[in-house]
Amino acid sequence: MTDRPLLTLAVITYNQAALVAEAVRGALAQTYTPLEIILSDDCSPDSTFAVMQSLAAEYRGPHTVIVRQTPRNLGLIGHINDVTQMARGEVIVIAAGDDISLPERAERVCAAYLASGRRAHSIFSNAIWIDEAGHEMNLLHKQPVPPEDLTLANYAARRVPALVNGATQAWSKALFDFFGPIDPSLGAEDIVLPFRAALLGEIRYIHEPLVRYRRDTARLNARPGQSSLGKYRQEWLKWKRLTAAVQQGRLNDLDLFTARRGSTPELESIRQVVQSRRDQLRLEIDAATGVLRPADVGWKTYLRLRLASFVTPRYEFIRLVVYYKYQDLRRLLQAR
Repeated sequence: MTDRPLLTLAVITYNQAALVAEAVRGALAQTYTPLEIILSDDCSPDSTFAVMQSLAAEYRGPHTVIVRQTPRNLGLIGHINDVTQMARGEVIVIAAGDDISLPERAERVCAAYLASGRRAHSIFSNAIWIDEAGHEMNLLHKQPVPPEDLTLANYAARRVPALVNGATQAWSKALFDFFGPIDPSLGAEDIVLPFRAALLGEIRYIHEPLVRYRRDTARLNARPGQSSLGKYRQEWLKWKRLTAAVQQGRLNDLDLFTARRGSTPELESIRQVVQSRRDQLRLEIDAATGVLRPADVGWKTYLRLRLASFVTPRYEFIRLVVYYKYQDLRRLLQAR
């Protein structure tokens, strides 16, 4: 094995014609070699693919550049599976079509991967928030993520599984070789792959910001005839269902891993934690959708779950709105 393995940086896009040029230029400006760059569009109906083709045709640098478009829309996870399968790199650095990778990103990811003895199968970094117009705001992580938070036991026990930011994540090809593709119904590679990585080896965090990460306020915007809070509550419930499905997926991953590598008391303990979290999420979903009845869990638990399903999405919506307002105000003050 070489000390400078081939890496793949994949820019995955869908309907991002207005923003994708910055994402492509960030990929082409990478300092690391050898680097394969895949510019992959998921059958966008707009001009995203044409923009990528044009920029790739002008490129005269050292990297191998592949521009391609899926024959049909695969969705986010299907697209990730497709790109990972075709990638030749030992590590795949993923980039969204509306974010911007800084020039040293692939270099830093490779250094972290090699420093782990090639055991870091999921690597993520800090990022700089940018608004919709590209103005820089604040860091995604003010403080480094403690390494102990990334151990298998602690990562599996997290009540909120979203710790690894997908816009900054890279993963090893070996992760897909062992576990296979992600189930498209799970819909969140950034909570599926880190768990698999912790099973197979480890997760690593780089505190240096390596991505300019574009803020997404769409989940707060109302559709005609629907309040912003109403839309957010739908997104909140969708997230609950997704995380419940992810917990079941983790149980499937544990079954696969223990069948091949054998079980341990720690793994069985983690299995119990994951099962408990899955079952709790299913109760919360039933409470939020009116399926749960007092006879199912007793009046005390029923009332607690019903109250939480009413209060929690409203609290999270207000917190998110306030945070976005804070970001805007902070940027305005810095610009003076």
